[in-house]
Amino acid sequence: MINIRIHGITPEDTENSPEFDSIWKDNLNAICDYFNIPLKHHRAEHDARACAEICLKCFGEGQIDDFGQLADKYRMRPGIMNCIEKSYTGPYSIRKDREKSDAREIRGDKTKINPDSLFYECIVS
Repeated sequence: MINIRIHGITPEDTENSPEFDSIWKDNLNAICDYFNIPLKHHRAEHDARACAEICLKCFGEGQIDDFGQLADKYRMRPGIMNCIEKSYTGPYSIRKDREKSDAREIRGDKTKINPDSLFYECIVS
């Protein structure tokens, strides 16, 4: 329940999704392989082109015409870079129905500790 208040993702949103440990390595290389998009990774022009081609594939498969529809379909807003103020605001969920949480009130459930988890004894920032 606490996690839902933080990010707005419900069990129903992920019931047909793979477990995290099977997808955590997904990155530009893996996504390009999946869509059969050629990539010379870490070369700005190629990375940008690959990202554009991934967007086009997502638009086609999701029957989406523009970025606004993409954001609405997945209930997310993309990050925004402000070149004048040299600032960046990251992407965020547009869930309106979630409760606000005070991070100071969040307590973990020690019965759910999993030593086999990718995050066991890791600090995630």
